[in-house]
Order: sequence, then structure tokens, then C-alpha cells
Amino acid sequence: MNRPVLITGCQRSGTTLLSLMLDSHPMITSVDEVHFRPQHLKHYLNAPEFHPVVAFKLPGSAHEVDAFARIPGGATVWCSRGARATVASMLTAKIATGDEQPVSWARHRLGAQREINACLNALKQQGRPLHPGAVETLQELQSTGKRAAGRMLGVRAACWCWLLKMRMLRRSKKLGLAVHEVKYETLTSDPEGTMRELMVHLAVPWDPAVLQHHQSHRGQVTGGTIADRAIDQRSVERWRSVLDENELSMVHSLIGQ
Repeated sequence: MNRPVLITGCQRSGTTLLSLMLDSHPMITSVDEVHFRPQHLKHYLNAPEFHPVVAFKLPGSAHEVDAFARIPGGATVWCSRGARATVASMLTAKIATGDEQPVSWARHRLGAQREINACLNALKQQGRPLHPGAVETLQELQSTGKRAAGRMLGVRAACWCWLLKMRMLRRSKKLGLAVHEVKYETLTSDPEGTMRELMVHLAVPWDPAVLQHHQSHRGQVTGGTIADRAIDQRSVERWRSVLDENELSMVHSLIGQ
């Protein structure tokens, strides 16, 4: 059976970049969330074209890490990023369905709203307490129907998405699951050191090809990531030009950053 690796975490935290880097390794084939089909999991785990390691980039499955951990030989990689940078990226990343104008991920009904709902449902099933603020934010988002949420509601939604995903990470670690955290800031400042450490966790031999993903991939992929852009730190401080004082104040009041 092919060894599975789950790449998950909070959206806009480097899951796509890490997926491209791992896919550049000769022993790893990465399957993006856009192409992943749950009903084909058995095929992914047994098909020779995914041998010996198949990585699934599924940030939307962060609340299901414990279920993935039951797959024999499975490993989980959790991507995280500073709150301000994540919120800013959620506000600037655009998604659209049908004839709609592109709307920021944080404000779109298929973005933060869906993720908050999934996390709250997971907490409810686990019998764990819910955050009143997250429930209230979700209700406000749902009341907008098919319309996009306002900017400040989008900021609040992005904050709660980050908070709930981090809660899922803490829970995974508390359960003793073998979750390896990769921080976006560390990945971009020290890509070789970060990837070498990750290769040890995955029990995969080191190959410098993981640092050259931009030479083997082309075009724009999920989330607007430019596949042939080399690793750099341009996005680390971009939040400064995205969030105004009121928005930063909201991030600080909810998250403390």
C-alpha cells in the first residue's frame, strides 16, 4: 500500500506551497484538494502511479485528522501561519462560483463560513464546548445568504477560522497524534532546514528537488499560488498593507496578536 501523507491546517498558511514542494520529490505524488475524491481513496492508496508516498493537500479536513490517523502508515503535516498574515491573506485571496464577481475567501459563503461550520460541527460531535463568538459569527455569515459578507464581518470570520483551526491542532497534539507542524514563516526563511526536518518525520530520503518546485511546476494553481515562483518572503509582512487600524484592533482583540 502507498504511504499516505495528509497536508492540512488553516487555509492561506502554505498548504499549496508545501504540496508543490513535496510533489517535486521523486518518491512523493501530491493530490490537490481540487482533484481529490474521497470515494477514490482506496485507489490512491493502492495505485502504482502514487507509489510509494501519496500526499493529500486537504486544508478543509483539519477537523478530521484523527480519522486520517487510523490509516496504516499515515502521517499528518499541519501548516500554520501568523494570525495577522493569515487574516490578511483570507481577505485578499479571491474565489468565485458561477457568474459571481470574485469575492475574498473570508467573505465568501464557500470560504471561512464553511470552515467555521465544519469545525463547530466537529466540536459538537466530540461533546466539546463551543465558542459563543464563533457561533454568533457563523450565524451572521449565514444570514447574508448568497451575498458576500461585509469587510469587518470577513475579518471576524477569518479570525475565528484561524482560532478554530489552531484549536484543532492543539487537540490533535493532545490526542498524541503524530502531527508535524510546519510554520509558513519558517518554511520561507529556512526552506532547506524545514524540509529536511519534515523528510525525517515522513521517513523519506532527502532530495534537493523539494527546493526547486518552481522548476517542475507551471502556472497558477489553487488559491492563486504561482507554481513557478521560487520561495521568498514577500508575503510574510504583506498584512501591513492590507489591514487597517480598525481591522488590526479586531484581530488583536480576538486573537491577541
